[in-house]
Amino acid sequence: MTTAADRQRIRDLASRWSDFAAQPVMNERKRLWRAVHDLKMVKPIRGWLEELIQRDPKRPEGHAFLAMAYRELPSVVSWGDDKKALEHARVAQQLAPREPEALLELAEALRENGEKDAARDMYRRVQTSDVPRDLEWETEDARAWARKQLADMD
Repeated sequence: MTTAADRQRIRDLASRWSDFAAQPVMNERKRLWRAVHDLKMVKPIRGWLEELIQRDPKRPEGHAFLAMAYRELPSVVSWGDDKKALEHARVAQQLAPREPEALLELAEALRENGEKDAARDMYRRVQTSDVPRDLEWETEDARAWARKQLADMD
């Protein structure tokens, strides 16, 4: 199962890629080396997540994490794909309709795909979602992020 640390690593890599893409092409060879190195580290993640889904297609986590990776990684230099992110986020939400992380990932994917009204609805649903046992802090984290995103959209 992918952990919160794994999700954070995916976000960190996506952030680094995004920062790199914003730089002039010839700026800092060191950044280029780091980007190439990171890409080598990111490629296996998709395979691991797809394998997780194959082993247990009824678990929402694999779909939610794969959706996050597709959404966060830039398609220009990696395998990011907002449409595939939305597909997997929808599956995750169907498998866990009141799970805050699944709802949040669907909201994020909807937003990235320009479906702002649907994204707002999902962010609101995160606020009233169930609190899975032993995941109270993750639920509050998801709710805090949803509140921030709603405020940013208004």
